[in-house]
Amino acid sequence: MHKQSLYLVGGALLASTALTTIGHAATIRSSNGGVGFAPATLTPFPVATQVFSATTTTANGITLGGGTSTSANVLLVDLAPTFASFDLKLDISSSTAAFSTTTQPTVLFYSQTTGGTLEAIPNASVGGCTVQPAADRISILACNPTTINLFPTRIDAIGIVGINYTSASALRTPSTSITLSGSTFAAGTPSTFEAVTAAAVITSKSAATDLTVDGGTNATIDNNATPVFAQLVSSGVTTSVVATLGSVHFSTAGAVSTDLSNTFASYPSLATTTEVKITHSVLSDAALTKISFSNTNKTSTDFVSGTVSFTVTSASLSTTAITATFNATTAISETTGSPSATVTPTAGGAGVAAALPAATGSLARLSRGGLSVELNTILPSAMKASYISFLRIANQSSVASTAIVTVRNDSTNALVGSFATASIAAGGVAQVNSVDIDTALTAAGATPLTNASYKVTVSGSFNGYVQSLLYNVTSQVFADASGFRNGTLTTDP
Repeated sequence: MHKQSLYLVGGALLASTALTTIGHAATIRSSNGGVGFAPATLTPFPVATQVFSATTTTANGITLGGGTSTSANVLLVDLAPTFASFDLKLDISSSTAAFSTTTQPTVLFYSQTTGGTLEAIPNASVGGCTVQPAADRISILACNPTTINLFPTRIDAIGIVGINYTSASALRTPSTSITLSGSTFAAGTPSTFEAVTAAAVITSKSAATDLTVDGGTNATIDNNATPVFAQLVSSGVTTSVVATLGSVHFSTAGAVSTDLSNTFASYPSLATTTEVKITHSVLSDAALTKISFSNTNKTSTDFVSGTVSFTVTSASLSTTAITATFNATTAISETTGSPSATVTPTAGGAGVAAALPAATGSLARLSRGGLSVELNTILPSAMKASYISFLRIANQSSVASTAIVTVRNDSTNALVGSFATASIAAGGVAQVNSVDIDTALTAAGATPLTNASYKVTVSGSFNGYVQSLLYNVTSQVFADASGFRNGTLTTDP
């Protein structure tokens, strides 16, 4: 005698090997479907939560399932050959769904080979098996295997095509399942041949494993760039004017649509449009040329109060970068506030009723590294007969390094020029006076001022400080002019 079991063909429920003894529970398994298949471990259909509307009435109107005799939605029940005439009744858990009664399921028949696989039997060779669908039960009544014109004379499995599920709004919540159970009976009697252990045949899950905003790598604005802070350090080389602020990442979870066959395999199948809203202080930076995302560029005319939005109409978003490009001539500002990006999909695509949840993540920050000191009232060498300015630049790091001196007109802020000092030893101090500054400017092709003081920025890739001294030639007295500074970093005293 055979034990009765339910199996899923390619993910749909089927039953195999029946038993005539009461009290033996059938098991639910799955198979690859079609002719010549063998049972395998059950895997419930992972139906996407996004196929259900947020409105309960609308969600309950969604129909799941259907299919043809070769699809994954064929339900089969394996039977014992000793049944003279029998009924099969399959029940559904009324708390999560119901059987649809608007369509009449079709019955197919199979026999089991000595090798354990199932082969199709022509419908004309089988008698009986009337199908009666109800919301909570599908009954297949008065099946009579004695009329089969085959040898051996038996039905080993009944296939049910076109079973549909409705009233399944509960599946909007991930990990909610539709559960089936059932029994076989002596035809027309309550005498149970065998019960079928309840098992999930459909379980809901999100169609996306993740929709995330991943922050890029924090970048350093190089204070040795020319002009100072106009470029980024990339792998130790000051050549980059493009910062990757972050990226949007998406991948599918293998969930299926309402037909239980088609898988949502790409982003466009789940969303018609997606807004990517970026909030970052770099959007108010005069050095910024453009923000780019998904082959689209946005410039300052597109920025609104420190934000900019992109609308993606068809992109895989498998990993799409958010980048900022600078002009290489204007000093790049440090990041302030909490930079972030928010991704908000709009529901769309065939069979998608609810949008994917929005995602928000932090973006990379830009910071100025090392020494950066700005001092004013630095006198040019044209005034050396009366006053001479001195700059003492201290390298407090453990590595020798040069410093960049950028000189501007203190009154107009117009750039005069810039130059690099000689290498300053680790723990050492370099001294630069008014004559040194003008000599270096001339060597760099700049014209020193004669009737205005300088504003000087000293920067370097080391921690340290800068002291400004003013020497009165007549009195031969030094005055500390370090207080004449517009701003410093925390590396300064």
